[in-house]
Amino acid sequence: MTKPQSETTLTAMRSGWCGYLVLFVLLPACGDDKPAPRPADAATERDPERDPEPVDPELRLVDLSRDEAERACSALSDRFDDVLPRRNYLEVSCAQQAWPVSFDFSNITGDLIGSPSRCKQLVAMCLDQGGALGDFTPTKSLGADLIDPAACTLPAPGLDLAACNATLGDLETCVEAAAGELGPRLSRANCDALADPETLQRATPQVDVTQLVECQGLLERCPIFTLDTQPDGRAPNAHQ
Repeated sequence: MTKPQSETTLTAMRSGWCGYLVLFVLLPACGDDKPAPRPADAATERDPERDPEPVDPELRLVDLSRDEAERACSALSDRFDDVLPRRNYLEVSCAQQAWPVSFDFSNITGDLIGSPSRCKQLVAMCLDQGGALGDFTPTKSLGADLIDPAACTLPAPGLDLAACNATLGDLETCVEAAAGELGPRLSRANCDALADPETLQRATPQVDVTQLVECQGLLERCPIFTLDTQPDGRAPNAHQ
């Protein structure tokens, strides 16, 4: 779910061998170029854990069963993970945690001035601590940071679900567009961005989905729906 604008603004301102290993795994023995036998139906057999049945995109978000919602949310989480490899996630997450506490007041102008050096020290500390500063408990991927594994297809609790007629396809289209916009921002979301306010604004990794053409169908058919696009190092349910 999208964070309040005030929180977004605050963040932005403070804000000869047998072969290689793969061949060893794939071939049963050195020099044997015959593939290992497979069951006759292996080509058509689907692993439900690794390749779950896709959910009908024409279904309304509010009509999804629990199982359908979980499968849909897992697929959306995977889409965000395509934006940022897991090996890079912690560094970006740590930078996001360090930004708000990496500013000093100018004795001359009274303005907030970003300190890249302090930010880098905090990021190093964060990485040493497994990816967390203070009370932050980092998730393991960008998708896990942005997508609730069971409730990403629903508006916030307490809202009138009858007011939401958007389909899963509407949400998938919006997420695809948001992921495409988020990628370039994440590549700039580092401590060096603190040195220049304009660069920092461009690097703030939040996408305004209300400005995306691909999200208009979702927002028109479900005005009460919000989509979180700002990673902060916490799983969605950690905010509750």
